Amino acid sequence: MSVRTLSARDLAQIAIFAALIAALGLPGALALGGVAVPLTFQSLGVMLAGAVLGARKASSRYSCCSR
Repeated sequence: MSVRTLSARDLAQIAIFAALIAALGLPGALALGGVAVPLTFQSLGVMLAGAVLGARKASSRYSCCSR
């Protein structure tokens, strides 16, 4: 398994999106009509992080916290 080092810029971008996802969880859930599962804005933050950061950097945001 190869180890990929992240630059300071990569780490700053990951930290910003981690904070954004945490902040998007603060408003709470939205109950839309008869939907049994409430929606949160965190889902939007995760999709936005994946789109902007790319697959490798976006997934490193989650893998670093699971150790």
